[in-house]
Amino acid sequence: MENCVFCKIVKGELPTNKVYEDEKELVFLDIAPVNIGHSLIIPKKHFKKALIILSDLIQNPLFKDSKIENERKIILNEMKQTIDQPRFYQWILFHKHLFKKHPAKYPVSGYPSTVKKITKEQILNYYQTHYIPNNTIISIVGNIKDPKHLVEEYFTFQPKKLKTKNFKKEKNIKQTKTEKRRIQHSYLVLGYKTPSRKSKASYALDIIKYYLGYGQSSKLFEEIREKHGLVYEIGAYYEASINYGFFAIYLSTDKQNIKKVTQIILKELNNLQNITKKELQQTKEQIEGHFLLKTEDK
Repeated sequence: MENCVFCKIVKGELPTNKVYEDEKELVFLDIAPVNIGHSLIIPKKHFKKALIILSDLIQNPLFKDSKIENERKIILNEMKQTIDQPRFYQWILFHKHLFKKHPAKYPVSGYPSTVKKITKEQILNYYQTHYIPNNTIISIVGNIKDPKHLVEEYFTFQPKKLKTKNFKKEKNIKQTKTEKRRIQHSYLVLGYKTPSRKSKASYALDIIKYYLGYGQSSKLFEEIREKHGLVYEIGAYYEASINYGFFAIYLSTDKQNIKKVTQIILKELNNLQNITKKELQQTKEQIEGHFLLKTEDK
């Protein structure tokens, strides 16, 4: 852990209509170009109609000027809210300093200056470049027999060559970044870059995330909140994409506790090599149980 990134926002002196109970009558339709998803949960009898409407929305969007301007205002307002709330802004700060050249360094929503300047032509160009069949996954879950022919009938847009970029692997470099605000608590994200989802090592990190920081039975919650009462919130987050990954531990605490909390976190990270077979098995079962709960909700 010699090369992790610490990003802190600390308390300081600077301002800154019908319920369907039978699952056989429900259909889950998910269409995801790149990492942007459009999903529907509909009664089985309306599947074809919903598919037709969704295919039209995906292939023939109007992008009306009035709608674009309305969304622009909404996004700018959401950005302001994010910046004003440390528990959200801490992630923007973390990404900015964790990655140097990879696009993951930028906020997903962009910056106010870019959102204000983006034109309809730029939006259309991006849409027509990425919303193409060879960059789209259509997932259908439900009691629908052979929906493939319907998908092929109504999704008729043509494939295009998709440009892909290769990014050089960035090394982890130890650094600490701090911002001060007039706030009640302090916030900390401690993390580092990890292998992408293409690496088998990424699945080990899934287990580490659950073991260290998922839920009230996790190691960090028990050790730092339950035993020592040093934090208001603590958890672990792991994101593995196709060409990047990162692992982070986040928390909120009082300013005077940051040093001690950080020491305990680093100690627990180093103790991962001593995890027992029982603890490992329990964590795997927790992941399986959480997965089943998520699929039940779908």
